[in-house]
Amino acid sequence: TLDDLKALAESSSWYELLEHAEDVRPSERQQPWKDLLEKAAVGTVGSLVEQKKNQEALAASEGILARFAALKQSKGFMAKRKDAGLAAFGECFTDAYSGDRCIDELDKFAKQDAGDAGLQFAAGKLVTDKGRFWTAAPPFFARAFEQPAQRKTGCKDESVVHSTLRALGQPADYDTTKAAATVAFDQCFDDMKDKLLAAFYASGGYEAQNLCAGLTKKKVSLTPFQTAYCQDQVKK
Repeated sequence: TLDDLKALAESSSWYELLEHAEDVRPSERQQPWKDLLEKAAVGTVGSLVEQKKNQEALAASEGILARFAALKQSKGFMAKRKDAGLAAFGECFTDAYSGDRCIDELDKFAKQDAGDAGLQFAAGKLVTDKGRFWTAAPPFFARAFEQPAQRKTGCKDESVVHSTLRALGQPADYDTTKAAATVAFDQCFDDMKDKLLAAFYASGGYEAQNLCAGLTKKKVSLTPFQTAYCQDQVKK
């Protein structure tokens, strides 16, 4: 009954509360039931995070979300999920042989809460600063910078700049290259312009092609030689 769940909440028996939450009749799952469910979900994941059982906390948060999809609307629960996920994936990147798996799983994790710009940015920073997978990070940053407020400091971040330039050195049809172009020329151009130009003057190959395409799109003033060079690069 709902009273049983309340009793479990009073003793902070969060795991047991979650196990029996669905014992309450659907017709009785009103706001008091929803509040207890949220407390139990936050308490369960939060307790595991506090114990630094990060992998268990991540697994628990994903299991809870799959079971109670409505919790995606809970700021408290999603914040705990973010804490658990970032800590767990930070550990994942310490294994030199798990990089690709970590990136793929982190990408799926972040996309589940795509509206949280802070999560997208922090995930990108894990990829660059923990994993050192520079070319894989731009999709995370591009999602983060969909919210202009995240650009204020994020566009100046050295890891963002470095990963963007590294990804621009790949073929233009790669998803990571497309994301880097979005960051460089749509979201962060004012902050990155000088570094993009500096890279352009020393560039060649794919990097030259991608930088030329972006600089031409932004109608940056180039010398006649640079303009001719870019025209040649874009045709390749």
